[in-house]
Amino acid sequence: MRTLKAKLLAYLLSFLMISGFMPAIALAAELNSFHLWVNEVDIEEAADNTIACGNGTASYDSVTNTLTLNNATINKGNPAIRYTSGSLTIKLQGNNTITCADRGIYMMSSENAGKTLRFEGDGSLTVNAEGDAIQADNMDIVINGCNLKISASSFSGINSWGGRLTVQNGADVTVNSGLSAIVGENGIAITDSTVEAAVSSSETNALYASNGEVMIKNSIVDAKAAAENAYPTIWGFRIKISDNSKVTAVSLNTNALFSPNVIAVSNAALEAKSTAWAVWSNGSVDISGSTVKAYDTGGHIDASIHAGTALTVSNNADVLADGGIEAVNGITVTPANGKLIEYKAGTHEEGESGTQHRGNSPYDTEFTFAADDIELGYAYIHIKDHIHAGGTATCTDEAVCTDCGKSYGGVNSDNHTGEVVWTTTETTHSSAYDCCNMTVVAEEAHEGGTASCTEKAVCEICDQGYGEADAFNHTNLVKTEARSATHITEGNTEYWYCDGCDKYFNDEAGVKEIRFEDTAVPRLTEHTVDNTGWHSDEIKHWNTCECKAVLNEAVHSFKWVLDKEAAATQTGSKHEECTVCGYAKAAVEIPATGTLSDTDITTGRDQTRDKVSPKTSDNSNIALWIAVMLTAGAVLTGTVLYSRKKKYSR
Repeated sequence: MRTLKAKLLAYLLSFLMISGFMPAIALAAELNSFHLWVNEVDIEEAADNTIACGNGTASYDSVTNTLTLNNATINKGNPAIRYTSGSLTIKLQGNNTITCADRGIYMMSSENAGKTLRFEGDGSLTVNAEGDAIQADNMDIVINGCNLKISASSFSGINSWGGRLTVQNGADVTVNSGLSAIVGENGIAITDSTVEAAVSSSETNALYASNGEVMIKNSIVDAKAAAENAYPTIWGFRIKISDNSKVTAVSLNTNALFSPNVIAVSNAALEAKSTAWAVWSNGSVDISGSTVKAYDTGGHIDASIHAGTALTVSNNADVLADGGIEAVNGITVTPANGKLIEYKAGTHEEGESGTQHRGNSPYDTEFTFAADDIELGYAYIHIKDHIHAGGTATCTDEAVCTDCGKSYGGVNSDNHTGEVVWTTTETTHSSAYDCCNMTVVAEEAHEGGTASCTEKAVCEICDQGYGEADAFNHTNLVKTEARSATHITEGNTEYWYCDGCDKYFNDEAGVKEIRFEDTAVPRLTEHTVDNTGWHSDEIKHWNTCECKAVLNEAVHSFKWVLDKEAAATQTGSKHEECTVCGYAKAAVEIPATGTLSDTDITTGRDQTRDKVSPKTSDNSNIALWIAVMLTAGAVLTGTVLYSRKKKYSR
């Protein structure tokens, strides 16, 4: 019995003790809820404020409110990192990863407390969450020079409700989320960085700043809204894109860019694509020194750029609206100083190739198109700098642009359409083009060329004659040889004739002029032998005069002429020939000599040709010839008798 009582008393005391400690435990939990929780650990209670996170660590400096993630892998907690006691800096070292089923990083501050969640460091952070990947209520978010890769399958990616989101100093941020990818309720500022934001759900935005401006400066931003009924891809109370930024915004259903106030693009590039109203501003759209391309990708009867007030284009801007422009107060275009700007419009289907200049395009001063003059529907409008091209300038006319048909560029003083015309005097010449009267050769003295006996010298510059003819420079001085006069024909002296000046001269230099009559030599009064030579018959010979008279008639004076010498066994020939006229009689035969020498007999060679026969008409050695002939006959007779005697004695 006592044992039972003792046990009941122990139970009662234990209950009372437990009941007494419960308020203290509840108070401790309430105090710890304002601490920094990382991976389900109150890091402020951890040893050295450091915990292991996978192969890395997370450490906290309470003095600077800095959480350093060093190759940390965080996959616990909801959220995985939570802090509700003020500003926090998350310093990234190495490659860090947060993976959770709900929120990745959650921060909260009282309204308008001016607190900041700041990311910095040279490392990276990858967050994969089903809920909000990074959320900071009533706090600013600053991403300074680090690399964030965010994925939120069901909710927002980076969300600063009641605060401002800043991406700066070379940060590289990629967000893929179901709902709004990047939210800065009081404004989004992206400077010197790269941002890629995409949303997949309906009724949401890629970039959203309902109470502030979306400011993109010297950055690259690519924003996409994939759902057909998504909200505008980039929504800003004001949208300002500047300083060499390159922004691409795509929507499948509604505006790629939307602002209830103003959209301004300055010295940047914007490409917006949507099925309708790619760029929409309830106020103005201001484009300066930028390239803006807006495309209607759905074929709706809507414009691709809408301005609730006015659209202004200036400072060498290039604006293409493939789908047309709607501007309630019209379009005002201002060309840069010394530049031209063109306004072309055409059909959506034909695109750039079908555009034509509208109004007085291109313009060199500011102009405005009223709302009624702006093409809607399937219109294609391109506003850009115009550079004249084509055509050829001449000395009197400017070139005509083959695109716009306007003259440009001034005249070309070197391209003449006329001919060179010469003006000459007796001593000078000058020339100029007859199209523009531009001087080619200034007035100067004639030069070059050579004067002749009939013509002046011809200037080698202008081809005009000048000066006087040169009486002693004959063009064709021809010599006529002297000819003797005959009984019938007159003769002439030696002379020269120039067919240029038609004058006669008795010297080769053509200096001493004479009359043609002075060259004649009168006919001879006596008969003269003509050029037919000697005439002859068998008895006499004679000459004739040109008048056919007979002159120098005489009997032939013949002499013998040996044609061929006679030999011992061969006859010769000779004829008589007149020593005056050359008349020749017929040849007569010379008998063979019939005499052989001992040597000729021995050798059987007839050497009579080597002996000189006396001329037939030469009688001085007749006795010698008779003696030789008698001796030869005796020898011949003896030889015959001897031969016969020898024959018969056989």
